[in-house]
Amino acid sequence: MAHTAEKITSHGMVAGIWFMPFAGNFRNPYFDPEIFAKNADGTPFHDSRWSGTCLDSSNPKAREFLRQRVKRIYDWGYRYFKIDGMHTGMPSNNIYVHTAYRDQDFGKSVLHDPNATHIEAYRTGLNVLREAAPDVFVLGCNVSQNMMCMGPAFDLIDGMRIGPDNGGAGGGSWGAVTKGAWHGTNLYFLNGRVWYNDPDPVYVRPSNPIDYARWMCSWLAVAGGMHTSSEQYTGLPAERLDLLRRCLPGHDLPARPVDLFETDKPRIWLVEDGRLHLVGLFNWKNNDAEEIVYDMEKLGLDKSISYAAFDYWENKFVEPVKGTLKQTLPGGTCRILAMRPREDHPQLLSTSRHITQGLIDVLEERWDSPSKTLSGKSLVVGNDPYELRIALPAAGSWKVLQVSAEGAAIKLAEQNSGGVRVLIDGTESGEVSWRIKFQ
Repeated sequence: MAHTAEKITSHGMVAGIWFMPFAGNFRNPYFDPEIFAKNADGTPFHDSRWSGTCLDSSNPKAREFLRQRVKRIYDWGYRYFKIDGMHTGMPSNNIYVHTAYRDQDFGKSVLHDPNATHIEAYRTGLNVLREAAPDVFVLGCNVSQNMMCMGPAFDLIDGMRIGPDNGGAGGGSWGAVTKGAWHGTNLYFLNGRVWYNDPDPVYVRPSNPIDYARWMCSWLAVAGGMHTSSEQYTGLPAERLDLLRRCLPGHDLPARPVDLFETDKPRIWLVEDGRLHLVGLFNWKNNDAEEIVYDMEKLGLDKSISYAAFDYWENKFVEPVKGTLKQTLPGGTCRILAMRPREDHPQLLSTSRHITQGLIDVLEERWDSPSKTLSGKSLVVGNDPYELRIALPAAGSWKVLQVSAEGAAIKLAEQNSGGVRVLIDGTESGEVSWRIKFQ
């Protein structure tokens, strides 16, 4: 195990491991029976639904066993822990799939310390883990096994699986494709505040239809959740691998499902950075078209002005939006719109690097009126052509006179009444300053 961690780390990556710190097997003589919580008759408390026998962290012997177990893995060199079966640290039963709080009889398991509550024992165990592995990213797994393990983990883990397994998405199961998004939408307010929400992997393999794969990647990119994927990367077709590129890295901006209290499955997400409004539209029905008609004021935008818009997956400028957002989405699809209030000068509306169209890569944008020059700075990826999509004003005649960039090649790719496309192509990753002069 240490050799594996060393090899992973030598490639500039973080070695991670998936294990159950609070579980054991009372039938295995390796374990001291005293470290487990007990049933009322004194036998070890065991959850037969794969979770195993539950450690009792109110017991000093159990705490020492846990500390040594975690330290051994830490000393091997692992700095990312996915800790499964978190409810076993409570100790309690696996109620998978669990989607709402309900009364539970914690008296089914008896603790060593009669003055400790099950939640105190749980948090004690998590604290022991953090102390034994001080600089590890800890992902909890998972809320759906028993929702009682959610709240008591606040401030003691870095990320949390907020839904059940979605492995069926790899084969194109629509219910599995949307599963993580449904749970992540309901718990969106935790993401980036209490921990990072992990909706389980996105699947881009060919057995998952391309529109479904785009749906998964787009929801993750817009919502800003933890990105995980489960693929044989070297075997992916180029266009499928590209889907993963377009949702990495994740943003850290506040994102919200605008119509959360209007429907069971919110269709509209909004994320902003003070420069750009990114609107994600999602059809939750895989066979039927969905018409979305929504007042711009309810989006938090000004319904009296016109917004320029660019559709990421259709790769085109679309009709400006004013007053009401009206879009029809075919079954099993999404639409990601970059929107900005129309100005009396050219403005950067979208970029090609990421589904969020500039939220994670545009560092700066300036318009100089006397020289009619639009300039800015972007974070680009080496050998990944980077396109600037520039919206033009409704009034006047605008034509690109000159383009220039520092540290990368740049050229005018297209210009028409809809807008301007400028292509930046460099071999090095990093910051690129660009300028576009108009006449």
